[in-house]
Amino acid sequence: MIFDTKLALLFLIGTLTGASARTECINQCGGIAAAYENNDKLYRCANEDKICNSYVVSVFSQVRVFPNVCNGILLTPKIVLTAASCISAGANGQTTSPDSTKVSTAYINSTTAGPKVYDVDKMISHESYVAGSSVNDLALIFLKKEIPNVDTVKLYAGNPADNAIARIFGYTRQGETRAVGFTSLGLSLIPEDERCVANSYEWKPKENKLICTSSNMATAACIFNQGAPLVTVNPSRRLVYGLLSAYNGTNNSNYVDYFVNLNSQMTWITKNSGLNASSISATSGF
Repeated sequence: MIFDTKLALLFLIGTLTGASARTECINQCGGIAAAYENNDKLYRCANEDKICNSYVVSVFSQVRVFPNVCNGILLTPKIVLTAASCISAGANGQTTSPDSTKVSTAYINSTTAGPKVYDVDKMISHESYVAGSSVNDLALIFLKKEIPNVDTVKLYAGNPADNAIARIFGYTRQGETRAVGFTSLGLSLIPEDERCVANSYEWKPKENKLICTSSNMATAACIFNQGAPLVTVNPSRRLVYGLLSAYNGTNNSNYVDYFVNLNSQMTWITKNSGLNASSISATSGF
């Protein structure tokens, strides 16, 4: 028998990091071996500048004629935390129906059924959310069945230090000059990781803001759909601190994105999801 060192190494990586999630990511990479980035629960496809993430999902909803594509994170393989603006539209915040909403482990832009598209059982939007605002822009989506071969992620139950740094992950918006697909963006304190050329980003966690030093919306952090997670950067653990809101604005010619602080919403999340705070949150992320 010929011992294949490469296959053995891939098997070992899969064993140590969760073989099922890695297998799913290899499928998303077109069957190409994927290198695991342990702290992020990310996989990078071999020979491609493509990232597979195993806890961020793509959410599609349609309110009348208004299609909406956004992000969400898996609290469990069956429960998605997303933005309320993802499943509502219009000034009155009209909510879409479960039948008009789908969740996928890949980018999705329709309700077309497929092997990676999952049906929704019910949805709960924050009762105090007002359309056009970032306040309480939070919702839960309950799937009819579990998504197999995925990781889940914990929320950060605390407040970040003044010098804390983070990254934002998610599926980007569809546009003429912007690629559609999963990507990541480093925020201001790690400029070598920034994906936005010639721009710097400032994270203001106490104000729930992300500020890009550009007035060009196409290059601001809002290339991400709402519901994209703001993830802490730590050598030992990554935790989700906030979710990007659909609400944005300008500040002294800089483009501003707002996000929802999940620690401040922990009571709402646990009450409406039926999950214990200890099972979905941690305090050692920063």
